[in-house]
Amino acid sequence: MDSWLSPEFTGQLLLFLFGALFLFHLLVMLGVIPYHIIWGGRIKNRREMLRMETVSLLVLLMASIIVAERIQILRLGLPSLVIKIALWSFTAFFAVSILGNLLAKHPIEKYGFSLLVTVLTILLFLLAIA
Repeated sequence: MDSWLSPEFTGQLLLFLFGALFLFHLLVMLGVIPYHIIWGGRIKNRREMLRMETVSLLVLLMASIIVAERIQILRLGLPSLVIKIALWSFTAFFAVSILGNLLAKHPIEKYGFSLLVTVLTILLFLLAIA
């Protein structure tokens, strides 16, 4: 399929957005971006922020590996069933994350990141059904 909705384009867009989010979370960890605007505004201290941001980075890394394997940028030899299950799992995970973003205290997370995560969820869904 040679359209902008091809699995390759969808995967490349996901990898770009995951990369941007990865950079964002690194900037939070480095203190460049204040941590009170993430995780619903509920993080109480730097140690808790580092723990939660590490989780974010690991999720983004795992999702990136699965997407890169799906569009054959990486060739780790993962079975297609494993990739399919992982894509559906990430789709569900990000869909649930939309609710968390909508319940956030900070407007950047509430409106900006809920929109971004909605886009990620749709793209993951499109890649999962392709």
